[in-house]
Amino acid sequence: TTKDYSTNEFSSNENEGGDISYNIILDAGDAHAMGSPSGWIRTSETDLEAVTDPHLIRIRSNHLLEKFVRFDSDSKLFVPSELQAYHYPIDQPNFKLLADLDPQTLQLCQDITEGAQALASSLQRCILDETSCAKERRLELLSNVQERLEAIANGDVQSKYELLNDNTSPVTLACHHLRDLLGIQLELSEVNAKRNITKESADKIAFKVGDVVNHSFFGFRGVIIGWDPKPVYDVRKWDGLQHVDNPMDLPFYHVAPDQSDCIKSFGGPRGIRYVCQANLELCSAEDKQSLAVDLDPEWKRNEETYSYIPPPSLAYQYGVEGDEAATTERCLQRLQNDLNTWYLQARSKYDVDDEMFKKISLANIHVLLKNVDNQLDAYPIQETIKEIRKAHPNMELKNKLDAAIASLVNGQGEKAKRAYKELVQTDSSYAEAWNRLATCQFMFGKYDESLESTKKVLELDPVHFQALNGLGLIHFEKGNYQEAAEAFSMSAALDP
Repeated sequence: TTKDYSTNEFSSNENEGGDISYNIILDAGDAHAMGSPSGWIRTSETDLEAVTDPHLIRIRSNHLLEKFVRFDSDSKLFVPSELQAYHYPIDQPNFKLLADLDPQTLQLCQDITEGAQALASSLQRCILDETSCAKERRLELLSNVQERLEAIANGDVQSKYELLNDNTSPVTLACHHLRDLLGIQLELSEVNAKRNITKESADKIAFKVGDVVNHSFFGFRGVIIGWDPKPVYDVRKWDGLQHVDNPMDLPFYHVAPDQSDCIKSFGGPRGIRYVCQANLELCSAEDKQSLAVDLDPEWKRNEETYSYIPPPSLAYQYGVEGDEAATTERCLQRLQNDLNTWYLQARSKYDVDDEMFKKISLANIHVLLKNVDNQLDAYPIQETIKEIRKAHPNMELKNKLDAAIASLVNGQGEKAKRAYKELVQTDSSYAEAWNRLATCQFMFGKYDESLESTKKVLELDPVHFQALNGLGLIHFEKGNYQEAAEAFSMSAALDP
């Protein structure tokens, strides 16, 4: 739209200057810049003009999924859903819900699907080498991972709705396989990282996940559902900690509170509380018995002790699992190592002998991304590429990168920046560490430093489209608009 909305309120009934008005889904970035809270506007025909730049035609908005099924690269149009097409029958009378794919693209999709299935079968053997009866031995976390790998290996990756309609494209099918592998990888990274933290911090932790505790300062009861060896936020000015010495050095617990207690203590219900170890004490048996908390269905209550039993994943992460935890730990560590090996092979600049790795190479996944025609399919590919780039021959360095990313997410930017700098000093060829450092420097307004780090990323990985996007942002902030446009165009060409 060509209209200036900077001084106008957004209206749902606007129809100035023409007989025809249009409902417009805004690009997410433009909606933010315009201050549109809904991401929609209604405007007249005279305020509109066609977009011709191929890099700008494919807008990004979650609202697209409500009205359209895909973007057609030939017609440069978004293809409407069946209902939308019924409402507007003359706009795209010959629309196709599925794109026509050329033989090369069909072969690519088949290769990635077969490669993902072969990888899932290989990962399954990691578990079977350790135990052939994970379910019977009540190794629930291991059994769950095994079932998910088996589903991928068998191609069972579609929803019931997709199976019923029988119109899933080969591109979407390949993306579903990568999506489900990605889900397992992300879970393995999370649970193994948390378990390592648990083992390192065991001597500092006074309470365990599932314990029923009382807040000694505010007087409410609750169930511990997680903890951190040190607070991930700056808690020094919190009201309930003014009597506690050095709270930033003490463990903090995530506590699901009893709502009746919250009403008495705070005057109303509350969500999960973040509580210092110094303010907690175990509840008596009588206080445990009358506790009422809202937990996920996977949590179980021991009616004899009135304590709570966490789901298998949490039990493993926080070290409250059964006697065969060592079996689970060996398997999950091996699975994560094998996935890391795949990621390293996937981005290898040299030919690999294994046919499986050839089929799910980074080069093939990049080509698949260019053929994706909707955001739902694009997301798991983009995230898989990120995981491939994070991989490192030394798992310790990869784990440090993940920890630094978590620090940045939790608002600990300086801590993250120090960690990124240590990583690139340890291995100056670790492109993703340079990329994360560049992001961190950009967030702190250090544009020149961020530019140098981004250039290092692109020296090591010229098709790193996230780094190219970052390069565009840096140039934009520095007022170098032509350079910004060129960098954004290069990024969009790799990830449309």
